[in-house]
Amino acid sequence: MRGQSAMKTTPCRTCGKPISYKPAQKHIPKYCADCRAKYKKDQQTKQGMVTITCKNCGKTETIPANVQHWPDLCQECRAKLPPQKITRKCRGCGKMFSFPATVKHWPNYCRECQQKRKKKKS
Repeated sequence: MRGQSAMKTTPCRTCGKPISYKPAQKHIPKYCADCRAKYKKDQQTKQGMVTITCKNCGKTETIPANVQHWPDLCQECRAKLPPQKITRKCRGCGKMFSFPATVKHWPNYCRECQQKRKKKKS
């Protein structure tokens, strides 16, 4: 039968329990599901993770302790919120401008000043 191959096993590096995997898998597992879950929970505790209950839907979720934006909402409820805007003072002209909070690098200049700076560089 083409496409079906026998499962292989390897021992868990922590507890020695056998782990089954397909030979065609790109990465061979090193830890069993129980040891992997324990490791993940330990890492979350070290990183200051907290469990919250969403005030909208009641679902519980583990989030980083340093989250400041809507720490009382789960990821699904936060996604339903309208996009948040950030307002800053332009370093070029001094007027206030807004941009979406989701941008990777926060701009220091308004659109007009950014265009002027691009023209000077060209």
